[in-house]
Amino acid sequence: MKNKYLIKKNYLEGKWYLKPLNKLLTKRQLWVFKLKTIRSGLAVGTFIAFIPFPGHTIMAILSANRLNLNLPVTILGTLICNPLTIGPMFYFSYRLGIAALGLEEQNFNFSFSLTWLQNSFENVWQPLLFGTFVLGLSSAFLCFFAADIIWKLGLAKYLKKRKNRSI
Repeated sequence: MKNKYLIKKNYLEGKWYLKPLNKLLTKRQLWVFKLKTIRSGLAVGTFIAFIPFPGHTIMAILSANRLNLNLPVTILGTLICNPLTIGPMFYFSYRLGIAALGLEEQNFNFSFSLTWLQNSFENVWQPLLFGTFVLGLSSAFLCFFAADIIWKLGLAKYLKKRKNRSI
């Protein structure tokens, strides 16, 4: 069943637009479906999702390649940061950073512009980065252990089903 929904390594080899990344994407270890590579890949992908800079997918590909993690699961972990969740993720990261560092909350009006980034980001960068680091690390640990539990429960269910089938 798992093979039905996963992208095959061979599918990516023939794509012209992936030629620059061909060596990275076709490494055999990136496609191994084992508990170690799945839970670690999900944890790393979740941590990357909390980094407040663009390029999560590229960071996931490079991290999975360097650490020999399951590539699709690592990229999947980064997808918790999407247009619906990015606002609440960074707002709570900022609030956590303010509380943890004991700083005063800065009143600012956010606008998606280079001017705001140049003038106002200096007031929020410390609590934002600290909060994203703490939330990213805690969510990575949570995903690591949740993936471990889900994998082991699924394995126990499969073994029980196989045992009942053979009787």
